[in-house]
Amino acid sequence: LTMNGLAGAENWVILNGKRYLRSYVSATRLSAEAITQLDVYTALTRYRKRFGIVPGYYSELRATIPDFFNPGFGPAGMFQNSGPLVITGPQERGDTWYEIDHAIKVAELSLMDPDDTELRNLAIRTGETWIDFAHAVSYRFPRFYTFGTWQGTGSEPDAGGGFAYFMMLLRDLTGKPGYIKEAQNALLALSGYGFRLSYETHMTALTASAAARLYQVKQDPVYLKIINRAAANLMRLSWLWECDYGWMKVKQKKNARWRAFIPRTFFGL
Repeated sequence: LTMNGLAGAENWVILNGKRYLRSYVSATRLSAEAITQLDVYTALTRYRKRFGIVPGYYSELRATIPDFFNPGFGPAGMFQNSGPLVITGPQERGDTWYEIDHAIKVAELSLMDPDDTELRNLAIRTGETWIDFAHAVSYRFPRFYTFGTWQGTGSEPDAGGGFAYFMMLLRDLTGKPGYIKEAQNALLALSGYGFRLSYETHMTALTASAAARLYQVKQDPVYLKIINRAAANLMRLSWLWECDYGWMKVKQKKNARWRAFIPRTFFGL
């Protein structure tokens, strides 16, 4: 139902004569973002691999992805979130987890569909630029930054784990061992953050995944420590709430509907 529901005209916007998914279902502004096109297209590609079914707009959505690639950023170009490029022009600043997330998804799509040589090429080119970025900041990524110069403010520590995960995907895509070294450097640069590692929790999870993949390559205990550190950061942001006291208990007494089923705990991240 969700897949078919997205086909509705209200979920799309026409820019430069081409359809793009709106940034949000309820959005009314005439704009598009790479994160939306990639998130939905990646999910649909996984669905296709599992069930062999795609919606009518599948190819149309695929065609939007290169429109967010900016060849002028860095030594080989990279994906920006605002677009399409012909409408918005170069994005003024980046938010690291957004752009590394785009790179990861394009690499994943390339692995899922080896015949898509365009996305493969864009993934590899994006990797060259991200390596340049990583070297410029010593693998300690800022929160906001200027494209190409990599001058930034703030900190997104776990984006280093996302970068490492991206490097391992490129290793899978090309077979080149140099990407492994880049992943190792990024994970080792995470030392010292302790419980300040998490900025964007799915990047924290990717940090654990990247370390697990590297441990499969080389059984170095340092990678197990990195996995534990990332998991500990996630657990620190989690809680279990007993629902039979305080506000919830009062709510149950006042509302008879709650008496039929009283939830016992709530787990949140």
